[in-house]
Amino acid sequence: MPTLDLHGAINKYAVYNGASDAPLTDPMNNLGNLLWHSDLPYIGAQQTVIGTLNLDPTTSGWVGTNYSGTISYPYTYTLATHGLAFTPYFLGYIEVSGVKLPLNGSFVYGYNIYNVHSDETGIKIVVDYGALLSFAYNVVCPFSLRILNAGTDAGGGTVSPALYNGFEATTDRLRCGYFDTNNRYVIKDVAGDIRFHTGNTIDVQILQPKYRSATCRATCIIFKSDAYIASALGANSQSTAFAVPAYALTIK
Repeated sequence: MPTLDLHGAINKYAVYNGASDAPLTDPMNNLGNLLWHSDLPYIGAQQTVIGTLNLDPTTSGWVGTNYSGTISYPYTYTLATHGLAFTPYFLGYIEVSGVKLPLNGSFVYGYNIYNVHSDETGIKIVVDYGALLSFAYNVVCPFSLRILNAGTDAGGGTVSPALYNGFEATTDRLRCGYFDTNNRYVIKDVAGDIRFHTGNTIDVQILQPKYRSATCRATCIIFKSDAYIASALGANSQSTAFAVPAYALTIK
């Protein structure tokens, strides 16, 4: 039976299998028994942006390059601003003519080549022409972006998720170490899509033990959720139903 261990004395919090506390104190060397640990740098979506984009770069929102007063290719469109102190990683898709294309690189539509990237201010798409031919189209495409809590700094170094030095549990948030329920974390899907939880990943209840008026404790119930939304190449699917917990927890 898995153990939920909230060890404030050493500031480590984990869920693991087995009778030994080794997964709690030395998680990287005990990954086989470890189910969750606050020391692991969980990368999740801290912002979700949903919108539409007209692929015609001559329409509103696109900004062309000024060549001595002449506006031309390449054109740039800002899909989202993030307000972060670093350049974040992101995941997402754009649906073009009923086909979902990942927004992590390049795609071609008509005579144009579209490239998506993030910088210090936002997530941007840049279009350049792939052939010296005229075109006329007005294709409005829905897109969905998940802006992640990790990325790179101005010098190209890796920025990890923010570390919370302690354990905090309220009625609507749990955070400890690198884990924070304000984010939505990636789950593995057998069909290959990249999915994110849309519901709770950890329920937290605050209670005051009887006869110990000066002491408060947190009871956490961790469960697997069937509620998710696709954010890559597959069809969207979302459910409000939750799976029965796969296991019970021993609280130490």
